[in-house]
Amino acid sequence: MAYLTRIKNGNYTDSDVGQFYIKERFNHGPFIREIGDFIAHPKRDKGGSFNTIINAYSQFAFAQVYQLGSESKKQKPLNHNGACEWWMKPYFESKIEEYSSSDLLKEIGMSKTTVKAEILSWFAKKDKFPTEINAKNVSRFYRIASLFCRTISIRPAFTIEDAYSELLFSFKKLGIKNEICEEFIVATAVVINNLEIELHSSVTAKISIDASRLHCSRISNCNNTGKADFFDRSLIISIITNSQMRDELLDIRIDLIDTKINILKYFNESLFIKNSVFYLDENCNLQFDSKLKNKVTVC
Repeated sequence: MAYLTRIKNGNYTDSDVGQFYIKERFNHGPFIREIGDFIAHPKRDKGGSFNTIINAYSQFAFAQVYQLGSESKKQKPLNHNGACEWWMKPYFESKIEEYSSSDLLKEIGMSKTTVKAEILSWFAKKDKFPTEINAKNVSRFYRIASLFCRTISIRPAFTIEDAYSELLFSFKKLGIKNEICEEFIVATAVVINNLEIELHSSVTAKISIDASRLHCSRISNCNNTGKADFFDRSLIISIITNSQMRDELLDIRIDLIDTKINILKYFNESLFIKNSVFYLDENCNLQFDSKLKNKVTVC
């Protein structure tokens, strides 16, 4: 396999990395499978990334609609039966995973098994995104909802440790040097940049490369030039939602993986710094070439 030979020789591009994930997606763990499926099916409607963003989106939507309201709309009353938003079922199904059975017994007097069965009974079982709800036990409905809306908790599908572990295991089997693992993760970010996740007919999301604002230093007037220099910016793989205006919901950006890799080690500074602001155009098409000093460039 030519792509594998190029990777082993350290002379590869993002195209070879994409081939790696497609060919190896059934042979290893969930991280490699998720990336491979993403590349094979550019518009994802399931998988770890889908679950992460639908979990986050439904929580922020619930808070905005039922707890905060918006400039044009007051907060809505939460009704136990009748029409409901398409994200209501994913909201309740994902929130329950934040609690242990003992926590639920203590807080609302029901076991986790009981709460799961109760939530399932509210919606049409076969519908992924039902728009009708019918909670016959009103007291239980409001006890569950009152508990779940106390917090917003984001659960990433993978950590950077998961990625390294799976890649190093696969490298050992395939005879690839461990030393390229970091740059391989950078190439992975380039491969999936701008791929889309379809949450619903009214909401899509896309993968985007970003840089952390947390692990950095800024030096003004460096070398008397007045230029701002940036250091230790971590490469972040993010997901950004795009809602239709009729929903009147705020879009969100969440971190899928913080790679903890200094982005300026691989990206040319000119890709980011505009008017002394650290910024990468979300719509730019990137490419990776292991032979180059700045391995990530614009196509």
